[in-house]
Amino acid sequence: METGNDFPQIQNVTKEYDPNGPNSVYKLYEHRNLNPPFVPELDSFVVRKRTKITDLQSNAFIGGRGLFLSEKFKSLLSDFNLPKHKFFKSTVIKDDDTHTYYWFHLIESDYRGKVVFEKTKFSNWKDLKLDNYQDYLDFSENEDKYGQLKANKVTLGNTFDKSLDLFMISAFDQNLYISQKLKDKIIEEKLTGIEIKSSEGKLCFEG
Repeated sequence: METGNDFPQIQNVTKEYDPNGPNSVYKLYEHRNLNPPFVPELDSFVVRKRTKITDLQSNAFIGGRGLFLSEKFKSLLSDFNLPKHKFFKSTVIKDDDTHTYYWFHLIESDYRGKVVFEKTKFSNWKDLKLDNYQDYLDFSENEDKYGQLKANKVTLGNTFDKSLDLFMISAFDQNLYISQKLKDKIIEEKLTGIEIKSSEGKLCFEG
């Protein structure tokens, strides 16, 4: 495998890391879809021995929405239209060698309000009929309190910004979507650690 034999690649921090500290990376979970009011400590992540250093590093630590990116990947993204975000410098350690990475924190990662619910289908509630976003919020509060709803086809409305080259919908669809332009550039630059799957039939746009 391109990433090695262990998944996720980052699964440990150094012994000195304080998970309960004021700037702990664990606190990013509280700031999903928000601009965190602190700079998270991201200098103590250890890559597992049977994995490789890649441009995208999978991890099991950060609860916020985002990605661990190499400097090359970060630089590539500067040419694309991204949702609101922040980059936080990070260090990962592999076999006692340190590597510079960046946590790409998505401040804007919830587009459920742009979904056309009457044209969206759900894999685990096949008979569910929702007419609008308010219907969805009511359903979530009263019947899906634990967030189990999963979509297998999502339709985004005319107010969604289709010029975005990368975005997440959130909740019932945790996929990270990229444009054809960004996909082509990732392939052209031979970025590693990335698995790209087709969204055909799973993501649609009105109009």
